[in-house]
Amino acid sequence: MNDQDINDVYRQERSKLLTKIERYKREIEEDERKVKALEVLIGEEAYSILSDHYSNDEEYPFTGTYVDKIKFVLYEIERGTAKDISNEIIRVEQIDSIEDENKVRLNVTINASRLYKEGVLEVDKAGNANIYSISGSNLHSMMIRR
Repeated sequence: MNDQDINDVYRQERSKLLTKIERYKREIEEDERKVKALEVLIGEEAYSILSDHYSNDEEYPFTGTYVDKIKFVLYEIERGTAKDISNEIIRVEQIDSIEDENKVRLNVTINASRLYKEGVLEVDKAGNANIYSISGSNLHSMMIRR
């Protein structure tokens, strides 16, 4: 093979690769548009689900303290571990970063434990897990307020 043949092969292969790259770029752009459209739809669906799920008089306390959020979630789900409560807060607030999820889990664990010690929550044990619920007197006062 002479130098001219090598250059021709090189140009042909380079052209094929550049064409592939352009095709992949267009596919990626199309996929990104689809993802954005899905995010909009999912956001609307999540809002619809949340408004159906939390249709009582009192709205979810997005700007409230973790104590408010824990009490609200437990009022809705009745019983749950710190993980259950955290997962519900993460779902409702649409938290999507691992770092923020970990902050929620830590805050829920600390505050649920403190609320138990203060008598606001009751605990049943399931292995190593604490299953929290709102204590009877606190549940009664929350029901009256709602």
